[in-house]
Amino acid sequence: MITSHMHVKAPGFRRHIKDDELVNDFMSGFSLAEAIKSELKEHGYDRLEIVGEDYGWLVVAFHRSSGVEFGVTLSSLAEPEDDRDAVMEVMIAIQPQKRTKGMLWWKKDIGSEVGEFSETVFDFLRNTPGVDVLEEFADIA
Repeated sequence: MITSHMHVKAPGFRRHIKDDELVNDFMSGFSLAEAIKSELKEHGYDRLEIVGEDYGWLVVAFHRSSGVEFGVTLSSLAEPEDDRDAVMEVMIAIQPQKRTKGMLWWKKDIGSEVGEFSETVFDFLRNTPGVDVLEEFADIA
């Protein structure tokens, strides 16, 4: 099974000024998204981008050798009434969450690339000071 989601608290990653640009400006996660982006760059992913979404942040990465685009969603679990300086709590998920790419008559096995991407992201989170892993979900069979 491949890890697909992780619920974390990140006391080592404070709210960033960019978090105020989100549609739901009470949410946070940019500083952690930036750290994940840097880690992916070190592992050879390129065309990296951080995109603001209504749920939090999306880190987009491209795996050049396989031609697969990946994403890391950081869904903020903040509520409008929460203190903006509260410890960041996010649900992190990777995309795609399947081992194949394509449809019907044309399918490509990308299981090893998905596993490698999952390992890169979630090992980084498990081993980074200032990130407390609360729960992990291994949904990709």
